[in-house]
Parts: sequence; structure tokens; C-alpha cells
Amino acid sequence: MDLTALLTRLGGAATTAALLRSGCTPYALREAVASGKIVRVRQGHYVLPDAGARRLEAHRVGGRLAGIWALRSLGIWTPRGPFPLEVVVPAHSSRLRSPVEMRRRLAGSECLVHWDGESGGDPLEPERPARALRRLIGRVSPEILFACFESALRQEALEAVEAEELRDELVRRVGPAFAHASGVSESGAESLLKHFLLTVGVPFRQQVALGDLGRVDFVIGERQIAEADGAAYHSSKDEFERDRLRQTMASILGYRTLRLSATLIERQPHLARAAILAALQRGDHLA
Repeated sequence: MDLTALLTRLGGAATTAALLRSGCTPYALREAVASGKIVRVRQGHYVLPDAGARRLEAHRVGGRLAGIWALRSLGIWTPRGPFPLEVVVPAHSSRLRSPVEMRRRLAGSECLVHWDGESGGDPLEPERPARALRRLIGRVSPEILFACFESALRQEALEAVEAEELRDELVRRVGPAFAHASGVSESGAESLLKHFLLTVGVPFRQQVALGDLGRVDFVIGERQIAEADGAAYHSSKDEFERDRLRQTMASILGYRTLRLSATLIERQPHLARAAILAALQRGDHLA
């Protein structure tokens, strides 16, 4: 029997009982585990080896990925840095195991457990993005939460009704900037800049097409361009030259350009904010 195909048909995870009911023998199960074709993640529970390390750890604990790790596993932008594994389990769960060793009981320091999960469904699927985003309220800064929310909107990870319900809650509990969140921002760094511009209260336009120059991330006021550059910028001579050409074209059109790297925006936000405020104080945004 092809246990890989069987587990795939069963959603990527199954109990011993489910596998035996499907025709698998105990011997075939032991052989598949020994060969690495499937993984015995905890007593009586098996998954495919490509399930993903964090999803596998959450399943080993006895639940699903939650919070930042749920968002990250879905490809939604999250901030850099070490975050504890977050797992959501049903309210009356017991016998939780260590995320790294199924024979050990869970120690309190190994992960953050939420006791409000639902039973049933795909055990490897993380919790819904709306619930994961709500868990960040009060735990991360407003601008970080704003960037996560915009990333979820851009990827259409939220249903329309739940997106608007969540938006209303975020406006009420976190701040008015969330009323202007959208799926327009193309990166977390761009969302972080947008949140700052909203809090400063200066007029701006986002993803603006400027003739032959092409699109720019922001036009602040009338004349100040602000760009949130990702790691790809300046990674080759051709890209460096294209960057300089765009800056030259912007100057010809009467715009001033402020380029801020994503790394700077995310790791040293005070410098990015100071650069924007200095431009505003000089009047660089005015015609």
C-alpha cells in the first residue's frame, strides 16, 4: 500500500485507527515511518513529511498554529524577529506534548497555548487569519498590526464580511488609521510607511503612475516621492542604473525622491520617520 498517497487522500494527517480502517497494516505503518515516508508526530497520529516544520510542531503539541505563526504559514507578512510558537487547542484538551519531542509533556516555556480552538477540520490547517490577527491586538505595535492586516487584505485571505468586521474592531480598539487599510501596499515596509504617513496627517497618494517614470510607492503632498525599497534594489549593476534613471526622471519632472530600504524601515523605524519629518519640515513636499 502507498501510505503517502493514502495520507494525501486523508488530508495529509490521520490517526492510526483511520489508517487501519483504510486497509493499512501495522507492519506497513512501521515500515513507512522507518523509511521517512510518513512522520509519527505524536502517539497515534501521522502526517506527511512535507507538512511544514511549524505546522508539524503545532500538531505534535495537540493543536494548530495560531497568531503570528498562523499568519506566517499562510504567506501573510509578519515582522522579523524571534516569536514563540503559538498553538491553539480545544478548550478541554489534555496530554499536550512538547513541540519537539512527542514523548515529553509540554513545558510552559516551550510555546504559547490558546485554549479556544475548535475541534474537527483539517488538523494541519492554521487558525483563520481574522482570529490570528485579533490575537496581535495589544501584543504588537499598531504599525506592525496595520502591516499584517494590509498584507492579509492584499492576499484576499479574509472574506469580505469578516474583513470589514475586523476593520471596524481595529479602528475602535487600536486607531483610526485602520479605516484606510487596503490591499494596495506591495510589502510590509510600504504598509509601515503608510501607517506613519496616516498618523502624521500629511496628504499623500499611494502607487502613483508618473508618466515615463512609472509607478512610485508614495507621493507626499505635491512633490515628495517616498519609496520603500526591497532587497532586490541595487543587487546588480543594471538595477542600480535603472534606480538612478528613475531618480533622474523624477527630478526632471519636478519631484524630490526619498528612498528608504525595507531593512531600515523595519529595523530602524525611528530613522525612517525622522527622514520623512525632516523632508516635511524643509517643505520638500510643497510645490
